[in-house]
Amino acid sequence: METPGITTMTATVLEQTKDTLTEQSLVLDLTIGEILDRIVLDLPIQEPSAAVSFLCDKLAIFTRGQTQIQLEETLVTLIAIFSETLQQFGYAQEDIIKLSTESFQGNQIT
Repeated sequence: METPGITTMTATVLEQTKDTLTEQSLVLDLTIGEILDRIVLDLPIQEPSAAVSFLCDKLAIFTRGQTQIQLEETLVTLIAIFSETLQQFGYAQEDIIKLSTESFQGNQIT
């Protein structure tokens, strides 16, 4: 029996796409359909590790053709945005430095 709003489809994709979706399905404990829904519909992802996985995949895709200088600029800008976002959630600069020190094993981001 089908769930309302859910449908079955068949798609022809590259072998690499199938392999990647299968791997992500195992790692994230989601069905391939759930992964596709999140990618296509930009659905919110509640599980932090799954959100990080999706973000890192997108970052890798979007920056694939960048030069080293462009990639550095992209990453520095992202770090600044993440830092500003943490401040909006009430983290003081000292808290952010502590988090970055803990997360990056002594190599802090300021």
